[in-house]
Amino acid sequence: MAATSEQQKILLPSEYNKLQMERGVRYACAPPPEQCIQATDYSDRITMKNKERREKTEYPMPPIKGRKPHIVCLHGTACNNNILKTQLRELTKGWERKVDISFIEGSMVITNIFHPVYRLIKEAFGEQPMHKQYVETSPIDREAKLYGMFDFALAKFDEKLMQLENTSPIDALVGFSQGGLFATLLAARNLKRKDAFVPFRCVVLLNPPNPESLSERVPDFFDERIATPAFVCKGLADDVVPGGPEMYGDLYSSVEWETHPGAHQPMPGEPEDAAVLAKKIQAFIAKHCPTEKGNPGYIA
Repeated sequence: MAATSEQQKILLPSEYNKLQMERGVRYACAPPPEQCIQATDYSDRITMKNKERREKTEYPMPPIKGRKPHIVCLHGTACNNNILKTQLRELTKGWERKVDISFIEGSMVITNIFHPVYRLIKEAFGEQPMHKQYVETSPIDREAKLYGMFDFALAKFDEKLMQLENTSPIDALVGFSQGGLFATLLAARNLKRKDAFVPFRCVVLLNPPNPESLSERVPDFFDERIATPAFVCKGLADDVVPGGPEMYGDLYSSVEWETHPGAHQPMPGEPEDAAVLAKKIQAFIAKHCPTEKGNPGYIA
């Protein structure tokens, strides 16, 4: 069933509990406070109200000087950095000689053992110390159309980005599934707000889900197409986010499309197929993150 504006108005568990707490209603079995109660008001993270707009970003950007391109990878729902590193091993193998690669986990822990994606991940990768997500997903929404807690997600992610930015600026994002949706939110936000981190040079979205919640929940960032170049890849056997990747064509000004024969996974299962896709992703990022000859990350 396609997402609608009415569906997007449904409150997810953390949002509902936060609203009840604001009204002075407490429940003994509420989720952990850090997931349902925001001691700090982060609502200004998802609006342009009283915020200075960034000047238009021109693409392509000039070459990177004096350093390698810095790529940040984002995992899917109910995953974590260790799982994503396993999933992206064909992409990152040997690539670190040309780029700096970082992984940032979501700040929200999935505690609902009946969450459908949690159960799938547990079956595939076993019990994990933490099953994370960037924004909240509904445990009853199998096709992942409904999301919440965007303000909390952006605030916590910015804290982690700040630590990385102090080392090296972020040039590109590689996001799988929910990580792709969140990468799109970050790309749109950074183009709009002057107080955000600098705009990314490009993004790679691997099997991203239905993005309609973005324009519904954070409309100020999605009133025009995103200028950041995007590479969108779809697994032809994916039945988790059917139709999701195609919807990003309406969000970005410039999109390169690719497919792989696998299911809902960032890279196809066969090493040969994964190697082919890895080279295409690397070439896309090299095109949009060029370095001058003599730089550590120079690619001839």
